[in-house]
Amino acid sequence: MLDRLATSLHISYEISIVKDNKYGEPVLNNGTEWDGMIGEILRGEADMAVGPITVTAKRLEVIDFTDPFLQLGISMLMRQPSQKASSSLTSFLWPLTASVWTFSATATLATSMLLTVIAVLSPRESPAEFSLLNSIWYLVCILLRAGSGYNCQSAAARFISTVWWMFTLVLFAQYTANFAAVLTVDRRNMPFNSFEELGNQTEYKYGAILGGSTMQFFKYSRIETFRRLWESMQSQTPTAFVEKIEDGVQRVLQEKYVFLMESATLDYQVTQNCNLTRVGNVVLGSNGYSIALPKGSKWREKLTRQILDLNEKGIIMMLKDTWWKRTHQ
Repeated sequence: MLDRLATSLHISYEISIVKDNKYGEPVLNNGTEWDGMIGEILRGEADMAVGPITVTAKRLEVIDFTDPFLQLGISMLMRQPSQKASSSLTSFLWPLTASVWTFSATATLATSMLLTVIAVLSPRESPAEFSLLNSIWYLVCILLRAGSGYNCQSAAARFISTVWWMFTLVLFAQYTANFAAVLTVDRRNMPFNSFEELGNQTEYKYGAILGGSTMQFFKYSRIETFRRLWESMQSQTPTAFVEKIEDGVQRVLQEKYVFLMESATLDYQVTQNCNLTRVGNVVLGSNGYSIALPKGSKWREKLTRQILDLNEKGIIMMLKDTWWKRTHQ
């Protein structure tokens, strides 16, 4: 994106990494001194700050921002929960519950005994042909839509066979439908799916980047759920906060830890590591990544105009798809 902006505005740039690896928050209570990228802009050490920097009220008091080049919100990143092995020898039993299988086995045995009794009592049936084992085989063949070699002669046996055929028709249809669902539905069980559920559990710890906009969101929120999350993060030992995104991702992979972060950066991390996942579809707030500039900078309007042009042409989205879906070799 910087290359395209530089080409459009006929400027050159030099990239330097911020020395303390922070985005920027006030060092003193009066807000005159800042660390991170914001501090370097205020001290004149950098002409602009480009990165996953979001606009906050405190930051806007000391510096200017362009319009956002990428929209985002706050989401939860966690490690993929373990999945049920699909290669189990009993996987063919998953489509129906244990009670259904038990009822079906009982119905098969009871119907087989009924056919045997009918064969003994009816002069038109052969008791040898419809013994208990042969009756079970006869009913299983009806279930599997296969020929058994046995034919009922009495009206009672034919009636029982018709009822059994209708029963197996419903059972087979239910099994087929559920089996297709078993093969396609994700069988993972997420321990929680919302921020409220996250705050109500104690198994997973959670945190954010120290001094980042996500931390500021929870710190100053007046909503009860988010205030409880903030109080919990403050009381955690070891600390719930991390210095860098990479540190947060490592904690997610190595511990029972949920990383609260911007959705755009979260989506990138998920595409780079198949062991990571987003929790639910809840996205808090509506913000964006912007370019930070000194107060009154003449480049603010020019950069904003070019960013809007890149967004309207779909170039920003194209660049995001290119880099977000790019995997490490």
